[in-house]
Amino acid sequence: MQTILLIRHAKALDPNQWDQPDHLRPLTTAGMKQARAIADELGTTNIRSIRTSPAVRCVQTVQPLAEQAGVELEIDDTLMEGRPIHLPDAHSSGLHILCAHSDNILALLEHLNIDWQECRKGSIWMLKRDDAGDIVDVSYVPPA
Repeated sequence: MQTILLIRHAKALDPNQWDQPDHLRPLTTAGMKQARAIADELGTTNIRSIRTSPAVRCVQTVQPLAEQAGVELEIDDTLMEGRPIHLPDAHSSGLHILCAHSDNILALLEHLNIDWQECRKGSIWMLKRDDAGDIVDVSYVPPA
């Protein structure tokens, strides 16, 4: 069995108030609190991998978790906005965490025929897959 957590980055600075490249936009103070809450919630679980978009707001969202769990943070360009998310190999059991953006998380959910109502900043979609790669359970965890 495999569990995949799709984390939407936490609250970041308003893009309309940011004059540098968007991928450099950091989390707000509230976003840093959300990141800490995610780390506190998941930090003691047996995490197999943590992949994140290279956008600063995504890295900052899962950096506290990676540090607390003692797991190397993998920067993955394929998780950048506008790119399709590729799930871990179905035979790679355990807990895998991916931090990305609303557009590619929602595109993946739609591709998997998962009905979604929301995907708020700092929220988590939990997907459970069997060894054949079929999604057998889905749940949404709103942000802290």
